Amino acid sequence: MTAVDDAVARHLLPECSTCSEVIAAGWHREREENCVSAAVGAGSLWDEAQYDEVVRRALDRAKQYQAVADKERRDAARVLPRLLRQPFERQLILVRNSRHYQTGAVCDLLLETSFSRITEDPRVSEQLAQVALAAARLLDGDRYPGELVHDFQGRSWAYLANARRVLGDLAGADLALDAARSLLDLGTGNPLDEAWCWDVETSLHSSRADYRQALLCGCRAIALYGQVGERHLVGRTLIKQGMVWGYAEDLVREVVFVRTGLELIEPERDPRVALAGWHNLCWALHQAGQHRQALTALTRARPAYLSLGGRGNLLRFQWLEGTIAAALRRDEQAEGCLREAREGFIQLGVDYDAAAVSIDLAALLCRQGRTAEVRSLTAEMIAVFESRGSRRATLAAFVLLGQAAERDRLTEALIRRIGVSLDRARSND
Repeated sequence: MTAVDDAVARHLLPECSTCSEVIAAGWHREREENCVSAAVGAGSLWDEAQYDEVVRRALDRAKQYQAVADKERRDAARVLPRLLRQPFERQLILVRNSRHYQTGAVCDLLLETSFSRITEDPRVSEQLAQVALAAARLLDGDRYPGELVHDFQGRSWAYLANARRVLGDLAGADLALDAARSLLDLGTGNPLDEAWCWDVETSLHSSRADYRQALLCGCRAIALYGQVGERHLVGRTLIKQGMVWGYAEDLVREVVFVRTGLELIEPERDPRVALAGWHNLCWALHQAGQHRQALTALTRARPAYLSLGGRGNLLRFQWLEGTIAAALRRDEQAEGCLREAREGFIQLGVDYDAAAVSIDLAALLCRQGRTAEVRSLTAEMIAVFESRGSRRATLAAFVLLGQAAERDRLTEALIRRIGVSLDRARSND
């Protein structure tokens, strides 16, 4: 349910002052008429037909709000494409200066678009969440109840937190999530918003290797999704819980959780979730040493990758395909996949993924005795990370890798250990 739908639903609840007034007015008017009737012996009870009439008037009012919400959604769908064609700075200017973009429906659609771009281009996803937040801050207080404005703003901060997490800015994600919760505490109490915050926090704890807290937060999200009957979202969170078990090196539980999540989700509702489930299942099987089963599952998932598209998704497919091929000693195929994935992540600016793929590629080259190429690869990655001001731990890992290559002390085991240290350093950021 979108926030606009929430606004409509509130008009069917006792908390809505407008609808309460309609019902109260009807109740008191009918009571007065009944008192008059009683005086002449016509009866004193408010009969069923009279009650139905009062409810009908309240529902008519709710339908009016629904009509307004539907129009707002249509208007947002009409104006949003023009906004999305503009560069980020121009988007902010348009939102701040045009009432066409200062609506809840525009905010909702921006957040939906932000979420859809999270794997393909997390930087754009972050920017769209910022634009949504700008729109939420300019919502007309006369048009939207204060609690609903807080919902929009809090939800925007939560999506911003998620994008920052994917970009590796964990401290920034923490700040955004704190802002989200502070605002949502002042909102309508939508359980889906609370669940989404727990969902994001699950991923944050997982990124820091605090798997116990990640699992606890995931359980809270699952409980809230279950309360509102969101079977699909329960399945999505179970897939994420499976990933956490995988990070904690419990591959058996990872496979069980991911497979259970895949049974609950609705692929047509969000193909990306289904794709993520298949991706994680393939990865878990690969990590468990079941490389051929992983390749079989990846082959089954290939149409989903191709149909969903998105550069980030295709790069992760190539990365996974490369690592499985390397495990099966299909070195030429593995090298081609890993090189393409590395270049793609560098272009997207996702430094952590670029570094992780580079580690896998370096291990493959080292196994083949191609130490000189490892030195060249290391020097290239150091130059990339220095130019971007990447985190010190990322740069240090490749400096260490380069030093080992220069001294002819490079081994595949050492490369893997450097990769593990890089993961841990990222988790502590």
